[in-house]
Amino acid sequence: MVTGMSDGDTTFGGTFATGDLARGASAGGVGTGGLYAFDVAAGDPAFGWQPGTNDFTPGTAVVRFVNDTGAPIVDPTVRYEVWILNDQPRANDVAFGYSTDGVTFTPVPALTVTSVEAADATPAWTMTPETITLTGVTIPAAGTLALAFSGDDVSGGGNRDEFAIDDIVVSFPGCGDGLLQPGEACDDGNDAAGDGCDAACTVEHGFACAGEPSACASSCGDGVVASDEGCDDGDTADGDGCDAT
Repeated sequence: MVTGMSDGDTTFGGTFATGDLARGASAGGVGTGGLYAFDVAAGDPAFGWQPGTNDFTPGTAVVRFVNDTGAPIVDPTVRYEVWILNDQPRANDVAFGYSTDGVTFTPVPALTVTSVEAADATPAWTMTPETITLTGVTIPAAGTLALAFSGDDVSGGGNRDEFAIDDIVVSFPGCGDGLLQPGEACDDGNDAAGDGCDAACTVEHGFACAGEPSACASSCGDGVVASDEGCDDGDTADGDGCDAT
């Protein structure tokens, strides 16, 4: 859903072939206000906009995620990239907010990215990665999480830079995601047993795990024959039939 365009606001599920909402693909350097598929890097198109007097100043693009896991999601983490082509002598911003009801949005000022007012001598797309864990937020089963990306003029005058959002990811704590969460002794990025970190994210007997994502290796010398050991006599001394490996 997009608001703040001279051709009017949209709703979820709309299809557009002409005008502000369908400016097409571009590498940047455009002057006509509207929505674009900007090639921010080789083979990497991103959802973007060229602000204009009556386009996206202010404006907001909202993407909506549906929780189809069948259970509530608690404390989701949001990751995305902000891309800016600073080719004009004007500063605009990209702000972030979120909502679980699609009506009331909570802004996160710390994630606001503003383009430099002075144009770059050799303009090129630059990227700022953003990550936030929405602590205390619960998305009920079949509920939605709406993410809002807003923009407006900040300073300067004349034409405006180009902006894009890319690689939006919403994840949530769980064993097998490669992130150590409270209550997990390890997390190696999968929920398979036998590799040192089992499906409950506990360290399997005979292994030691460290890092994020966890790297697990057998604990040679603990007297337990792990899945990747041929023997284990309780020590790491050579010459007794079971060596140090």
